[in-house]
Amino acid sequence: MRKLKVGLALGGGAARGAAHIGILKVLENENIPIHIITGTSIGAIIGAMYSTHPKALEVEKRAREYIESARFKLTQFGFLNKKKYSEKGSGFFYKFSHHIKKGIFYNLSLAKRSLISEEELRRHIEALTDDIDIGETHLRFAATALDITTGSEFVFKTGPLRKAVSASCAIPGILPPVTLDGHELVDGGSIDLVPVRPASELGANLIIAVDVSKGIDGPFELSCGIDVVIRTDKIMAHTLNQILIREADLVLKPDVQDVFWADFSQLDHCVQKGEEEANKNLDKIKRLLSKKRVTHWF
Repeated sequence: MRKLKVGLALGGGAARGAAHIGILKVLENENIPIHIITGTSIGAIIGAMYSTHPKALEVEKRAREYIESARFKLTQFGFLNKKKYSEKGSGFFYKFSHHIKKGIFYNLSLAKRSLISEEELRRHIEALTDDIDIGETHLRFAATALDITTGSEFVFKTGPLRKAVSASCAIPGILPPVTLDGHELVDGGSIDLVPVRPASELGANLIIAVDVSKGIDGPFELSCGIDVVIRTDKIMAHTLNQILIREADLVLKPDVQDVFWADFSQLDHCVQKGEEEANKNLDKIKRLLSKKRVTHWF
């Protein structure tokens, strides 16, 4: 009889991904087994950390120390955090500052390969993940990326853990693509936001997906052509995600849609929302486990 293997598919969503830690804390406290973790973008970072050291409190501590470190504060994520200049309202100077900042970012994106350098990315990944091979993780792990050379999904099942995570979270225009054997790899969110199918390919026969994406609802602006392009891309990614995520046995969606993707100061809020979502679905998870165990027994 094939052993029941529980897989956790952790989706992308940048700062909102701290909710993954809350999910892990509850599952761990309730002795819900996790055998396989797959991750995209921030899901790959949290997944790699937990797969290497399966203690949610340790993952939370390491993430907090990193976010509060001088190294992180020197990055350009602060420039991208709209919260810093959106609290004043809708006055003339607010609008002027908003458009100036946005214009500078777009100009930098046109002039440079990425806003954050390859060296900066390497230092950040080193602060969060161990220098080991994927095969050495305590739990089976895989990270997904988009191969912009072939236009297909690239799933890291072997090789250096840090390289896999770097590729999976390489947000186009913000973080540099990762080159591997002639392929250019970027954030997998555009092709597989919540990597359910890779979890199945690793042997998971009960898959819990965690979706921390913002979706396409809520206010948005179309003040220039690039805004239209971004909005269209979001709709395509969201639609694809809704199709792929149906393959999961259960989808958890923490209430973190109000958190801006670059606002990492919301770690506690996101962790709490992850805990709330896991607790709300705990009975459902346990029933699903029991049902799958019976199915496998027969």
